[in-house]
This record gives sequence, structure tokens and C-alpha cells, in this order.
Amino acid sequence: MRNDIEKARERRQAILSAIVCGAILLVLAAGLLWLRTIPGVSGWLSGLLLILVIFDLAQLVSLGRALWERLREIEKGELYDSVDD
Repeated sequence: MRNDIEKARERRQAILSAIVCGAILLVLAAGLLWLRTIPGVSGWLSGLLLILVIFDLAQLVSLGRALWERLREIEKGELYDSVDD
């Protein structure tokens, strides 16, 4: 059985991973929004960039849900149930 220190370490790693991934998604969304401000980018291309930003930001919801599930698995120890001696 895993102890609390190992669980805390795994929780920290999961949260840090989600934060880094979320930061990357936000930077990508900001970059796409910046591309929309370039003169000459208008019409369908501007709309396409906006759609890509929306899809990019929607991934944050999935990221949050995946983090929630991972933290629940760590707390319950589901990953190690089948390998405990």
C-alpha cells in the first residue's frame, strides 16, 4: 500500500502537469488572437483563427476534468490495486 507521501507527490505532479499544459494552451490561444490583429487578416481567415481559439480554450475544460479524474484515482489508489502484493 502506498503511503501518504507518495500520494502527495503524485498529486503534486498531476497538478503541475495540468498547470503547464493549461499555460501552453493559453499561450497558444493568445498567439492565435494576436494573429487576428495583423493588418490584412480579415474575413474567413479571421473567423477561422477565432474558431481555433475557441477549440483551444475548450480543451481547458477537458484538462480540468482529466485532472479531477486523476486526482480521484490517486486518492482511491485505483492504479495500484492490481499490483499490490
